[in-house]
Amino acid sequence: MAKQRPSLGVSAAPVSTYVASVAPAVELYDQQSVNLALQFADAFKDLSVSAAQIAGSMKKQMNEEDVQKGIDLVNQSRKSYKTLVDSGEIKPTENPWMAIGAQQASGTMEGMKARAHFGQVYERRSQEDPAFFDGSSGFDALATQYTQNVNSVIGNAPYMSRAFYEAFNPYIASMGMKHEEKVTEVRNQRVLVGVGAEVAKAVADFRSPDKIISQNASLALQEAADDFIRSGYSAKQINEAIVDNLINQMATAEDVEGAEQIFNSLKSGTALLKDTEYAKAALLANRAKIENNRNRLTMQESRQFYEWWQGLKPSVISGKITQEQALEKFNQFVEGPDRKISITGPEAESKRSWILNEIEQGKAEAKRELLKEQENSILAVINSSSQIPTEFLNNEEGYRGYLEDKIETMQVTYGMDEAQKLQNRVTFDRVWETYAQKRAEYRIATLSESIWSGDLGPDGNKQAGLDTIASTQFSKFLSPQEGEIPDVPQFVQMKARIDDKRSLMGVAPDTEKAQTLYRQDYDRLDRMLSAQEQFIAATKFNGNLNPVVTDTNDDKAKKANVRAKIRFLRMKMGTVFNDDREVRKAALLYNAATTPFTAEQGEELTPFEDTLAAYQLSVTAGVDLNQVVLNPQSPNGKRMLSELQWAMTQLSSGADSTNIQRDIAAGRVFGSEIDTNFFDRNNPWGWLEFNSGSGIAAEEFNTAMVEWKGSNGITEPDATYYSTAEYFKHYANAVRGEAMGNNKKAIRIANAAMERDNILVRGSLIPKKNLSPSVDSEYLEAYLRVNYPKAPNATFVVVQTTPEGALLAVRENGIALSNKLIRSTDLNPSGKNPEIVDMVRKIYAEKKASRKGMDIGKPKVGEPKF
Repeated sequence: MAKQRPSLGVSAAPVSTYVASVAPAVELYDQQSVNLALQFADAFKDLSVSAAQIAGSMKKQMNEEDVQKGIDLVNQSRKSYKTLVDSGEIKPTENPWMAIGAQQASGTMEGMKARAHFGQVYERRSQEDPAFFDGSSGFDALATQYTQNVNSVIGNAPYMSRAFYEAFNPYIASMGMKHEEKVTEVRNQRVLVGVGAEVAKAVADFRSPDKIISQNASLALQEAADDFIRSGYSAKQINEAIVDNLINQMATAEDVEGAEQIFNSLKSGTALLKDTEYAKAALLANRAKIENNRNRLTMQESRQFYEWWQGLKPSVISGKITQEQALEKFNQFVEGPDRKISITGPEAESKRSWILNEIEQGKAEAKRELLKEQENSILAVINSSSQIPTEFLNNEEGYRGYLEDKIETMQVTYGMDEAQKLQNRVTFDRVWETYAQKRAEYRIATLSESIWSGDLGPDGNKQAGLDTIASTQFSKFLSPQEGEIPDVPQFVQMKARIDDKRSLMGVAPDTEKAQTLYRQDYDRLDRMLSAQEQFIAATKFNGNLNPVVTDTNDDKAKKANVRAKIRFLRMKMGTVFNDDREVRKAALLYNAATTPFTAEQGEELTPFEDTLAAYQLSVTAGVDLNQVVLNPQSPNGKRMLSELQWAMTQLSSGADSTNIQRDIAAGRVFGSEIDTNFFDRNNPWGWLEFNSGSGIAAEEFNTAMVEWKGSNGITEPDATYYSTAEYFKHYANAVRGEAMGNNKKAIRIANAAMERDNILVRGSLIPKKNLSPSVDSEYLEAYLRVNYPKAPNATFVVVQTTPEGALLAVRENGIALSNKLIRSTDLNPSGKNPEIVDMVRKIYAEKKASRKGMDIGKPKVGEPKF
């Protein structure tokens, strides 16, 4: 028996009961008009019948014209009859026929307005009243009420009323017909919604865990369809709606099989619904969508099943849930009231078998994982033998016993058999021996770290670590209090403390291991020193210890002092900890700053000053320069020591570091050119001090050289280097050659060679090599006067000789006038320079005037040679 279905609230055949208002029958002539006509006819009663008829016709024509005037007035003014009466434009008592025409036109105009207004009222009512389209009664009530409202407004104006309804009634009739169509449309939609609800309920009931409900789902839908048909709906309409909804369920919903089985079981008359032409066409048109949905659901169910199992599997494998409980949960998952997917029959059995296999494999894997985890736990204990805890640092055997006991306890806990225990014991013995060296290194590293972080002193109390000590000493040395003379950090004492501690570890100071550790000690101290350097720069010098253009002289001096101290500390640390990195760096900076180019052009002056200051601090601190000079026994090392010792003397006497830099560069260049054993090359500064050689020959040589320089006016201080080196060279060549054993002859040869190979200019000497013959003393004098007019004592100084000639600087009394170097060949004239030509003539004239009154045998002064 089918269940009673709820009413849809619609009737099978709605019928409108609205009756349009009918205006009363009104003739053109009212009673008043008739009376007036009779009075007019009575006036002509004594005339003939023909005359009376003529009078009546004239009156009728006049009335019709007045009516038309009233109509025209309304149409032209677009005012209502009432507005025209109120404004006095129409006076009904004076011209009733005009009033009649105005009423007629006003009624027509209001009727047209009412059409639009009624349409708005209709739309508003349809939106506000859910039952408005249940039948025609809603429209009938609305139209009746609307006309009643219109009648009350029109009142006793029959001509207006008739004209109004003549305009309004056709519209209201068409609206009534449209309403009937809408009622039918809504009714059909409600039927389709009802059918859709029944179909959805049937598909849901088909999967109900209640067997009675699921087995009767198709029958219940069939009865619901029959009820719709018995209620007056078309069987074709109901059946097609059921087909459409079932196919939509198959194409989009979550139970394709359920909808499909219901679709195949429903009847249409005596035949099956699926065999109707409409059902077959709809099924064919949507086959692809149905299959896509079926595939989607299959993948979705597989994913849901996999996710469900992955969530349950750990509990099953761990034993928290038994195998039987897992299968029961599966049944609930696919068949229970809260099931997530629907799987039945062979597919469900396949899933159950798969779950059982998963449980078996999972438990086997879990057992393997457990064994592996136990093995790894024991292996971790075995591998911990590479290090020694602090409490066992001096008791290695005790630590081994501790590990063996721990392994034994774990083996008992894990229930390992004798074979596994033996394997673990063999592994432990092998790893223990393998890590012997690592344990020793770890022990040394740990104990070494305690030196820096703090350890127990001889009295058993905790003493400050070297981190704290070194940092404090660095700070005091680099930033002393006002008037305080800072102490140099005690690196020797630090190293002694380190050696004492490491001797207990079996690391002797002279071993390779100790040297490696010393390098690490140096690096640690260097990091602390760098931190101090950055702190001082940030807090006192705006983050920059190098000189900047805005620095005052005081700022520059303070920065230089800090930089020198830091370099000195690194050099000092290197001497204590056998690390030559800073010493090597200082040597490189020193050598780079003492080439002719860097010295003449003022480059590398700041590094040179810093390096000299660091070496001077070393001397002041009692450090032997041999310890802070790279390879002091090598020729370069000996030369550097000699230069530094000389530079210290110069600094102490107040010499300028720029001049010291140039002197060292010049001495290095010209000293190296004296290639003979006659002089002591281990003392390259000896020739500068006229101390080279020994005995009478040396005295004669020194005397002759001084006399030659004096007689030729070599007065420029920086000219000494080249002139001395040149004199040495010619003298040495003569002594080793044609004047061997004849010192006086060697001196004569040297004097002649000096005059032959060089040109004298303003107290200096430059080589003639590759110079034009036109370049003589007068030309060079002219060149200097023209180019350096404000420096009357400016002259050329040879900085370095080259195969092409020489590199020259321009100086005045030892002070450089330019940081650029001039090649001697650049002095060769390239065409006539009028200024220099005039200056040469002037110089010749000066010399000629100075020779008047002298002996005729003196050389004559001529014109310029170019």
